[in-house]
Amino acid sequence: KLTNLLIKHKVKNIKICGHEWKMISQICTESGALPYYTLKNKQSVIRFKKLMPHLKKPAGFSVKYNLIDEKFMKEFKRKSTEIWTWTVNDAKEAKRLSLLKVDGIISDNWKNLLKLRWQ
Repeated sequence: KLTNLLIKHKVKNIKICGHEWKMISQICTESGALPYYTLKNKQSVIRFKKLMPHLKKPAGFSVKYNLIDEKFMKEFKRKSTEIWTWTVNDAKEAKRLSLLKVDGIISDNWKNLLKLRWQ
């Protein structure tokens, strides 16, 4: 139903994110939406690598913050791939992730993280 709605309303540049990678890939292939695959633990990273050849090329990833390090960024960051991380409420952790050049940080404590802009 979602695919039909996206096509009917000619929605452009919509991002679909979640854990159901095959379904997301199919919806995005049929509708032209952009797939953002969620990675929540090391097992999901391993599983995703095996499935990746069968999925639509990712526009981005939604990744639990503790999975992200330099190695992760080199492997998953491509010219056209964004890395968004969640849920980061600690300013020190947000700073670490910003130095690794993540594209976005999702937080429950955004007021505290706004302080980073001036440091």
